[in-house]
Amino acid sequence: MGIESGRYQGGEKMDIVVENVVAFANAEGAFDDPEKIAKNLGVEYRKAFPGVIYEPKEGDMASIIFRNGTIVCSGARSVEEAARFIKSVVEKAGLELKGDIKVKNMVLSYDIGKRLVLEDIVPRLESGTVTPPREDFPAIIYRPSSPPVTMLIFPSGKVVLTGVKKIEEAEKALDILIREIGVQ
Repeated sequence: MGIESGRYQGGEKMDIVVENVVAFANAEGAFDDPEKIAKNLGVEYRKAFPGVIYEPKEGDMASIIFRNGTIVCSGARSVEEAARFIKSVVEKAGLELKGDIKVKNMVLSYDIGKRLVLEDIVPRLESGTVTPPREDFPAIIYRPSSPPVTMLIFPSGKVVLTGVKKIEEAEKALDILIREIGVQ
């Protein structure tokens, strides 16, 4: 699922792919009765866990409703999909949404479009911290000073971005990376 980011690299629109969105919200309701919430969602309540886990049979999303009212959703492929899912879970659980739905983290991917020689790239990455590839992990871990994003750069030219809250952060981080490594 590509994002129409509006940013161009080498005359081409950047095709940033959303792999996972983790979002959260707060709700009001009967948190003193998690068994009722679980029943409303059609799931079993596990007393050993401090919340109700909801994993619908269809799709890849899941949510946890904690006793403090926090609802966490993971597995969405867009911010909009995460928001729809959280609203649906809140409604099915018999709760009420309180405040806004917020993105905690997005995992995105991007293909630079060419193979990379990582040993040549490491010295060019100047605007952040760099962990060179190791035997146990064959990618560069790059954290630019700003935005607060972590990039995993693989020899295939694939880049995985984590810690992203807005697509604009990913675009900025990729702009920095592409400029520093000199890819056209």
